[in-house]
Amino acid sequence: MGTFTPQGGRCITAWLALSMVTPLGAQGPVAPPPFKGIWEPVSYSEDISLRQVFFVTADKGWAAGAKGTIIHTKDAGKTWTAQVGGDPQSAEGDVTLLRFLDEQRGWAIKDGRVLRTVDGESWEDLGAGPQYMGGLTMTSPTDGVATGWVGMGTVPTTLFKTRDGGKTWKPGPLCEIKAMVGGLNRTFYCTVIRIQFVTPSVGYLVARHQCDGMGCSPPPILGKTEDGGETWRFFVGPGDPDVVGATDLFFTDENTGIVRTTDGKLSKTTDGGVTWKGLLASTGSYGSLIFADPEVGWYLEEYKMSYTVDGGNRWNSRELRFPANPRAWSFPRRDRGYLVGDNGMVFRYSVVPVAQPVAAASKPAPVMPAFASPLETQVPEMAGFVQDLGTVVAALPDSSGAAAPPAGSAADPAAVPAPTAEPLVGGAGGFAQDATPPSAFVSNCCAKPVNKLNAILGLVLQSLPQFVTRFKNTNLLVAGLRMLSTMPSQLGDLRGALRDFKTATDKQGAQAALARLAGAAGSLKQSTRLAFQKEAAP
Repeated sequence: MGTFTPQGGRCITAWLALSMVTPLGAQGPVAPPPFKGIWEPVSYSEDISLRQVFFVTADKGWAAGAKGTIIHTKDAGKTWTAQVGGDPQSAEGDVTLLRFLDEQRGWAIKDGRVLRTVDGESWEDLGAGPQYMGGLTMTSPTDGVATGWVGMGTVPTTLFKTRDGGKTWKPGPLCEIKAMVGGLNRTFYCTVIRIQFVTPSVGYLVARHQCDGMGCSPPPILGKTEDGGETWRFFVGPGDPDVVGATDLFFTDENTGIVRTTDGKLSKTTDGGVTWKGLLASTGSYGSLIFADPEVGWYLEEYKMSYTVDGGNRWNSRELRFPANPRAWSFPRRDRGYLVGDNGMVFRYSVVPVAQPVAAASKPAPVMPAFASPLETQVPEMAGFVQDLGTVVAALPDSSGAAAPPAGSAADPAAVPAPTAEPLVGGAGGFAQDATPPSAFVSNCCAKPVNKLNAILGLVLQSLPQFVTRFKNTNLLVAGLRMLSTMPSQLGDLRGALRDFKTATDKQGAQAALARLAGAAGSLKQSTRLAFQKEAAP
């Protein structure tokens, strides 16, 4: 990036002059480098059956399973460290569930007891959870929902709520529904298969009535909460309630989700389950459905892998055989995934250059589309531009105003070209590009860079709504909510600071506003890097 040089108010570099007619983040036609998708082995060194896996970033994650084992990697599976158990001869029971809220806070279920980490390294035993505990989902460091049984019966499932991070659990509603099946109104008691929250308040579950060697009985049972799991509304999902049951679901926001039924069909809702549309996909009946973001999703059942790159509207399938039967998988982002199985098996999915050599046991895989948003370059360029503008203002004379620039100079308002972006009617969060006229002081000292900065901000306003819609993190609740709320809020702070700068009447006021502007730009830059997983969360 070029720098500003104070000279009769200021001069502007050739780069800036060129950028006035070339939108930031835009590039000429460049042939895309050839890539390939691969699953490559990054297995654990001990012969232990791994049944759970959860990655919080592309490189940092945990796997768990038999012998009370929880293992951890910080380098994408190149090395694994046992945090709990890890001895293949151990007599400890299995770890049957593994969930994380963020990079430090996670929970596991071992022998019916709740384990917790608050630093991502050490684990503590919080005590016994509900009988036959399963389906644990945490919505904050303190609040969460799980399933279990009250008494010695096998049905129905009871939904439990914790408000102290998993130490104690309060029983809530039973999983039951009254529905017409076979021409009769019947009450069905059910067992919850999966719970997923899309906000701290809104969550969904899928449940089965009864399963045996012949499959899961109808009807397809779903549930929804809008108060953080205190109360639930159970209803019949997609498909013929006389014929099919539901076996899995995944929601990418409060209204948009996909449910799989026992006939192997997928159905999609965009209104929170009120109506459903059947999808052209045949996935199997009992595998795992997961989305890395609202566009890219995967389904795995034994040796059949299906995937979508358009939010589930279209699906493709491949047969893929691993050395052991996959038991669980995790997709922290669209171009990175992990699956685990028996004998310490861990395979890692990556998108790599075609020429890159791979291990002999690697498996070919489809190539997921790359992140394609100009926001990744626009925000850093904007932050750098703000820093350069601060240099210009710091070099001005210490006076209440600034001398008028020479006619026709770079700082002359009459010589300022039009912005690269047209004024916006609306933007992220309903924002519109700021049209506040600059004060005489700002017009004299730096009208052209302010005009350009306003244009850059307009481009960011255009990019941000599409970015958070397409690439919102659906793997971690906290990370996904950060993208939806923090980034638009930071953009609002930036716009406010720019408006304060434009109305400054002297150097001191301009510098104070620029300090706030730089802080807001830096915060948005960090959030963008977090969203693209270019750095770890704080």
